[in-house]
Amino acid sequence: MKIAVIGAGAVGLFLASALEKEGQDVTIFSKSIRQAEIMMEHGISLVGKLKCKKQIAVQISGDTGSRYDLIVVAVKSYHVESVLANDRFLANEGASWLFVQNGMEHLQKLKVLPDHVYVGVVEYGLFKNKDLPIVDVRGIGQLKIAPYAHVDDRVTACMKTVFDNDLLQVAWEDHYQEMLERKLIVNVCINPLTAILNVTNGALIEVPGYKQAMKEIFTEAMAAIKRTDTKERWEHVLKVCEQTKENHSSMLVDAEQGRKLELDAIVGYIIQQGKRNKVTTPKVCLLYNLLNKEHCS
Repeated sequence: MKIAVIGAGAVGLFLASALEKEGQDVTIFSKSIRQAEIMMEHGISLVGKLKCKKQIAVQISGDTGSRYDLIVVAVKSYHVESVLANDRFLANEGASWLFVQNGMEHLQKLKVLPDHVYVGVVEYGLFKNKDLPIVDVRGIGQLKIAPYAHVDDRVTACMKTVFDNDLLQVAWEDHYQEMLERKLIVNVCINPLTAILNVTNGALIEVPGYKQAMKEIFTEAMAAIKRTDTKERWEHVLKVCEQTKENHSSMLVDAEQGRKLELDAIVGYIIQQGKRNKVTTPKVCLLYNLLNKEHCS
């Protein structure tokens, strides 16, 4: 199978490495010539709790005449619209797409695709070296995948063979909304607070004041998306904080490296759903305003 992985961040490099196996032709798409040259020179390395080194074909985004059977979109949520506008030509007839973004704000945009569409959640702790194509796998989790649109059992059976390998633990789910909301609750509780406080995930359960702030954010978020499984979801948030206590959240890493934050995908989506469901979210709005440097005077 011919596979394109769009996005050469930690998630894209990790998935490209995992999918590169006998019988599959994987190409990773980079946003810059320099980045592509470094990947071609050094290959892609996984270190930490998973170790491997792969030499994977590299293309510059927009610079190919090839068509692919599976396109994995591993860019930040705010780049999804650009991928849909510029890279739809990559798909063979009958191709499948897998989108692995944080948050849920991008979902409506995926409806323009006539192909088979899946969405996924990456629960590995992945940290990319700033200069080299090296991904430090600090936590082993799962890649969860659910059908989103134009999918049938035959297509899913084929997808399962593609993702069957030693580097990935894949959980196939039936309902994308449930799967993404579970991850969204974790993200909105952990990511913005750690980015504001500049602390590891574990600090949110170790410092009483931080834990109380997280609980208040959790309460608003649950109400905004009309979930009632409060006990189960809160225990899950605490469990993730404990399991990833030494980690920096993706939003904190983005803030440290001066990258745009996935605010609209995670925090903004909760605010939108609150408005739709007539639920006030003042504390979630405060997080958004504190982190939204683009609109600061």
